[in-house]
This record gives sequence, structure tokens and C-alpha cells, in this order.
Amino acid sequence: MTNKTISRTLPLIITAMGIWGTSSQALADRGDISASLKVGQVLASDFEIGTSTIKPDGGNAFGLAVGYEFASNWTAEFMFLSGTGEDNEEGFFPVDIDYTSIGLFGVYRSSFQTGSPYFLGRVGFSQSEIELSTAGTRGDADASGLSFGAGAGYQYSEQLGIEAEYYYDADEVAYLLISAKFDIDI
Repeated sequence: MTNKTISRTLPLIITAMGIWGTSSQALADRGDISASLKVGQVLASDFEIGTSTIKPDGGNAFGLAVGYEFASNWTAEFMFLSGTGEDNEEGFFPVDIDYTSIGLFGVYRSSFQTGSPYFLGRVGFSQSEIELSTAGTRGDADASGLSFGAGAGYQYSEQLGIEAEYYYDADEVAYLLISAKFDIDI
């Protein structure tokens, strides 16, 4: 992540910490804290840079989300995703692509009952960056804005759930993610 990305995401992180602190003080008896480990596939579409068309292949993605249940079935969640890809079709040199996304979301899960499947939906704000490098040349682009996702999960126990989710980021990159979600009663 570059200094430009860090300086642009710092206000988002401070806002998330403020919301987290306010909700945990005001609603301390409300719910759980959760942490999710995410792995998946980057589903980037073709994009133009100058006169070149970059055609990324599907790369790998990983991430982490931390959330706080502030109302029945609603969680405020901070999520970090990172992914890689490449384009071997454009020109003589391959193009390596790195994706980074940081966001704050409201996430609705239809159920938290043990042994139950559930649906989930996410909407929020994200800051993302795409870095390209080839033959010693680097370039980047960033975007921020509305991001959303939908999926399904299964609550195996009070502490463990598994989720599958399609997530569409502000920079027009989609991710197909599988998550292990750990809940901690507070």
C-alpha cells in the first residue's frame, strides 16, 4: 500500500474507530464482536490505461473483517482485502496487478441461530487502489465510493460460521469470497 493510499484511508479508519467506540459504549450489552478470515478470487473486468487495454486474469484474494453487532442481525464491519492478478495478453511484458481495498460497512445477516443457514447483505463505503507494474514501470489508480455485496452463510456453532459472498468494490473490481467468521460474546 502506498503513502497516498494510507493518507486517504486514515480518515476512514479513524471514523470506523469512532463509530466502534461509540457503539460499544452506548450498546455494550448488545451483541458480539466478530472476526472473519476471507479468501477468494478477484473478478476484475477489462480496463483502459492510455491506449492499452488491460485484461486481468482472475487472481487470488485474501482479507480480514472485524465487526460489532450493534442491533439485532446488524453488524458494523471494517474490512481489508488484498488481491493479485496479471495480464499476459498485453504487449511483450506481463503486467502484474495488485488490488487493495479498505471499507466500512453495515452488514445484515438474516439469522444467528446455531445450525441455521442465513443470507447476508453488505453496503458501505470503501477506498481501493489498483497498482500495475511491468518491466520496471509502475502505475496506480484509486477509487472510493459505494460498495456492496450479497451472499449466504451457515452458523455451525455459537462461535463459528462459514460464509460465501459476492462483493463489488468501488473501483469496479468484484470478489468471490469464502469466509470463516468467529463470534466472541462480550
